[in-house]
Amino acid sequence: MATSLPRPDAKNADGMFVYATGAWESAVQLSASSAGRCGKKRKFQPMQWKELRRDFCLGLGCEQVPEVADPTKLFFWNRCHLRAFAADAGGGGDCFFLSVAAILIFARDSMPAVVDSLGLSPRLAAKDRKVVAQALRGVVGRHFRKLSGKAFVDFVAGCVAREKAGAWMDQWSMLALLRRLPFEFLSTVNVVVDVQVLDDALQVRFQEGDSLVTRSKRIRGGVAALAKLQHEVALQLETCGNRHWATDVDIAALSDELNVSFIIAGNTWTNTQVATESIAAGKVLHAYVGVKETPCLWLCLYYIDEMHFQVLLFEKDGEGHCYFPPDALPPTLLEAVATCR
Repeated sequence: MATSLPRPDAKNADGMFVYATGAWESAVQLSASSAGRCGKKRKFQPMQWKELRRDFCLGLGCEQVPEVADPTKLFFWNRCHLRAFAADAGGGGDCFFLSVAAILIFARDSMPAVVDSLGLSPRLAAKDRKVVAQALRGVVGRHFRKLSGKAFVDFVAGCVAREKAGAWMDQWSMLALLRRLPFEFLSTVNVVVDVQVLDDALQVRFQEGDSLVTRSKRIRGGVAALAKLQHEVALQLETCGNRHWATDVDIAALSDELNVSFIIAGNTWTNTQVATESIAAGKVLHAYVGVKETPCLWLCLYYIDEMHFQVLLFEKDGEGHCYFPPDALPPTLLEAVATCR
């Protein structure tokens, strides 16, 4: 028997949910009365939990991970009253896409109409994670081919900054691509002010380094050149393996293209100093730009050392969950996600 949880009435200025006076007390009383009518909730012993996790991971087609890290475990138990564990869907540079693929393949068995609406049904039907992962990379590539000029040049500037800072994990070079096209000037750009289309030309207004002076550069044939650069970048992002490791931009791209949202939990505190003083105030959830307020599905991921993605699973009422339709997302988990954003 599921616990009766109150629905929030609104959000306050800090993004926290606001409940009616006495809402939680009423929910506890309702749950107690329901338990009295229907009998006590089944209690699982450690061995039963172990068997449940094993069976769920087998059904998911993934390798079970013995335990999630203590911060992750404590956060979801203390804040959301959920037991968390994880399953590994594979790596080789594709861990994010393989994990998402495993969740969607699994979800399709119980929610075929919703999952098929994502446009991946022919590949999902084969239940081959690698095939679905390649299709998901294709979705990301499609997203970047159609980005507006300003959004794409912003992305390029961000890539250049990471590459020059030595924080570039991919096996391709944005700087090398820029040198082959009339965009090498972007290698010194710090802020992209705007990108304008003037017939077949582009005019880019930008700031360099620490300067607050806005400069402008007009690129003849820039529209075609930018489209070529977008295509070249998309090819890199679509390539499976270590060519490109997923980052927040891939997560945002899939959210936008597929109308899904991600719950991403790390294995360490994201607010270490606060968590050191009070574990109850510690956080492990990672925020990303572009999260959907009303997605068709919430997909759960475990992010280890900001290097490796796995499937994040929750034990709730004797069942395992690695995804939630919007109306089934536990309110405590929704509140935690909203607070993270």
